[in-house]
Amino acid sequence: MYLKDEESKNWKIEEIQLPLNAILIKKTLKSISKYNENINKFLNLTEKNNCNYWENSKNRAGSLAREYLVSSFVGVLAQKLGKLNAISIEDENNSTLQDNIDQRYINECRNTCKTLLKLINFVFISKLWDLQLIKSLTLSNELKDKLQSFFETYFDAKYTDFEILNSLFKHFKDNNLDFPMEEIKLIENDILLEGELAKAIRLLHEDTLDAYKAETYMTLILEKFDFLSVYKMISTRSINYNKIRNDPPVYFLNYAKFNNTNNENIIMYEKTPTSTDTILIFKEHYHNCIDLFPFIIDISSINFENGINICFFNSLNMNDDGLEYIYYDSLNIEKIPKPEIDFYESAKKEDYFKDKNNLKKLKLATIYGAFQKAKSTILG
Repeated sequence: MYLKDEESKNWKIEEIQLPLNAILIKKTLKSISKYNENINKFLNLTEKNNCNYWENSKNRAGSLAREYLVSSFVGVLAQKLGKLNAISIEDENNSTLQDNIDQRYINECRNTCKTLLKLINFVFISKLWDLQLIKSLTLSNELKDKLQSFFETYFDAKYTDFEILNSLFKHFKDNNLDFPMEEIKLIENDILLEGELAKAIRLLHEDTLDAYKAETYMTLILEKFDFLSVYKMISTRSINYNKIRNDPPVYFLNYAKFNNTNNENIIMYEKTPTSTDTILIFKEHYHNCIDLFPFIIDISSINFENGINICFFNSLNMNDDGLEYIYYDSLNIEKIPKPEIDFYESAKKEDYFKDKNNLKKLKLATIYGAFQKAKSTILG
């Protein structure tokens, strides 16, 4: 097991025979316990009851710890951590999987890290779009170059997600802008300086890596971004307007809660409307949220399907200049074509939306249009 030597500030090997994820679970839970009363109580009870090595997946406390870890983090990360934890559990029960456990675990750590950084960047870029509409600020050449690469790339990104985050953080700090997530100020030095966070991210992507090293680096990354355990994500589907004579109007919002265990559809009574076909991230109530559309979308909502299928913007499509999104879990590609006609004009035709395919095309065109508006507003 690879652990951090606090005195030398270097990585070292410590001979502890624990299964994969044991250290990740224990250290991450301790980190997020300051935000979660139940986890704090759990940790106190394990100490009080002398539960040695409770992070070992074979005992009751370990199973409960995994549940706490996965259920605590925000939507997309909850599912990634669920897959990460499932790898070692499957391998304990199936010796035929042992041969490729290292590479499977390493790949999942890298995918989890990438999902986390992209999510943070989308939060920053979404907030920047809103702020630029209120008061357009000049972007530094460094940030403009990175965001232009983000909006216009057809192939592999020119800059890493961490490099983009670095420049976005600088812009918000230098212009005294409110950060989209106030807790991120706690790791300012980790983002702006070449410290242990940057080192862990870099080492996680090196070729000479085994599963236990990957666990060590992934653990540090989760500790730094532990505040994501206080955020929630929902996918808003539709909103119905209801107005009774002499009464104020009300709205019925249909949305899906996004977590690791189930994606529950809910209909909520509201006095004010909100955005639909979008992903919202928030702490307490979605009225005070960051709208992640069109950088993160729910294809199931677009297709009038149950469940949640989350896609992250990935690149432009070189064939038609449309957009390419990647499913964060399967890593498959979803293409959003560039609209060929003006759907808003077509929508004026009587009975046009009796065919749901036309409404779907309009929704896809809306994604493309919003992406272009965000690009022009931010880049100028």
